[in-house]
Formats: sequence, C-alpha cells, structure tokens
Amino acid sequence: IAPAAVRNAMYLAMEFASVSRMFPGRFHAGIGHGVPGWLDQVGQRPASLMTCLAEVTESTRALLDGQRVTRAGRHVNLSDVALTHPPKTVPRLSLGVRGPKGIELCNQLGLGPILAEGSAPDYIAATRRILGPEAHITVFVWAHLVPEDAELAREELRPTIRRALGDPDLAAQLGDLFESDDDRRGVSELSVAGDVGSCVEAIRRLARSGANAVVLQPIRGREEEQIPLIGALLVPALTHNA
Repeated sequence: IAPAAVRNAMYLAMEFASVSRMFPGRFHAGIGHGVPGWLDQVGQRPASLMTCLAEVTESTRALLDGQRVTRAGRHVNLSDVALTHPPKTVPRLSLGVRGPKGIELCNQLGLGPILAEGSAPDYIAATRRILGPEAHITVFVWAHLVPEDAELAREELRPTIRRALGDPDLAAQLGDLFESDDDRRGVSELSVAGDVGSCVEAIRRLARSGANAVVLQPIRGREEEQIPLIGALLVPALTHNA
C-alpha cells in the first residue's frame, strides 16, 4: 500500500505499471493516505488526507488505464502525461483504508478496500453492505498456527489482541470490542489462530462476512517460523476443502 501523501501520481503509476508488466495478473496495488504520525514526522501531511488520497488514486488509475491526464488539483498537478509503457494487464487497485471516511471514498470511486488487522466480522459485513456485492474486499488478520495445540496458539496471540483492543485508531473496526477487556473474544473474532481446523474455520468466517481475500499476518518475530507452516499445512487444507 503506497501512501498517497508522499507519492507523485505519475511516478506511482510508472512503478505500478512496471511491477504489473513483470508479473501480469499477480500484482494487487494499494493506495492509502499514509499514517498521520509518520507524515507529520517527515513534513508531508496534507491539509486533507482524503482529498489527497482521492486525487492521487483517480489520477493513477486513469494513467494505468492508458489515458492521457491533465489535472490541476489541490494535491495532484499533471500536464498532458501518459505512460509510455502501460501495463498489458491493468492491476487490481484498492484503497488501504480502515475508517468510515475511507470506506465511503471506496464507494465513491468504485474500489474495494484493503482492511488492516483488527477488522471484526461485523465490520467486514457492514463494509460489504456499503460497497455492494461487486467490490473486492481484502482483509489483513493476525494469525498464529500451532498444529498440535490450538489453545496455546490462541494464548500466545492474546497479548497482540489485548494491545489492539485499546487502540483508538482501530475503534471503527473493533466495534463493541474497542476498549473491552475481553481478549478471549478478541482472539476469536479478530484472528486466525489455533490448529489447522480452527484456522480454516476462522478464514471461512471472514469469507462469510464478506472478505474476498484474507491475508495472514503472523505474530511479529515469528514470521520465519509461521510462513512455512501455513504453506505446508493450512493452504492445502483450504484448497482441499474449497
């Protein structure tokens, strides 16, 4: 997910087009407004995060579609530009957003969201109702697979969930879990954790809520251990039971 506030739309389109040409049909491009605190740190916070995101996204999408673009906006100023090497397969483009304003912008632009970790099934379902059946919804979710001990997997993930429940940036996604001390329920609703069977069921629950794609985010520091396990055990189980 590229932060719109620190990307020029023309150069971003060039970068997206290059990756798409290298890996046609495999690249999923995301644009977000950027983390406000980080933007403050580097002196790049725009007056309106959403206006900036909208202008950069609209311009980048038009360029990827092969259009020649001229625009004089608050954040994007382009004069008769086009891609010399547009992608033969235009990549899927989504907005990396999480709150109500971001979801509404998805609706306005006809794009799907990439929802960050902390999205409860009810929030995914509400997002689906707003965006309709055609929108492609991608959901990142905390994950921890322990094949021999489902309860240990959930217990090891609880500190991550406990911290998230008090994060005001996640309030919209968490719903009534926000500022709750029910981290057991949090693990159940906000993660893919347990043995293979319980992880498969958690992914299916997210799909039933409206997710088209689920991206597993292992516990920080355990990625090198988890990725091979997920690939060897969880992916085949999902494919077999599809």
